Amino acid sequence: MSIAVNEKLVTWIEEKVKSEYADDISLALLYGSFVNGTANSRSDIDCYFIPRTERGYRLAGTFMIAGVGYDIFPMDWERVRNIANLEEGLLPLVGDVKVLYSASEEDLGRFRGLQVQMKDNLADKQKSQTAA
Repeated sequence: MSIAVNEKLVTWIEEKVKSEYADDISLALLYGSFVNGTANSRSDIDCYFIPRTERGYRLAGTFMIAGVGYDIFPMDWERVRNIANLEEGLLPLVGDVKVLYSASEEDLGRFRGLQVQMKDNLADKQKSQTAA
């Protein structure tokens, strides 16, 4: 997949959230190779969102573009907190992300706080060894 197509898809996601789900999504986030600079011509984009309402879950989807699979999936605040607490091994979903959309400064602050919490947990040798 060309990087240009992925950039268009990121713009589409951003615009879709803002125009159709602004009241229903707390945050939309990118992670993975597109964010960390390791994307190549076969890379997809990795995107998840934190819904605010039941309607927000409708943003979720799985689709193919030129033979590359994509999915946009929901994660609730509790699961994001579990990742920050090293209870799940999905650390890049909290630690290495680009925020595409934030419904409020409060939501963004809550997420940034979880990023700090995860960093602190990783710095705690005993906690990180226990999680490993």
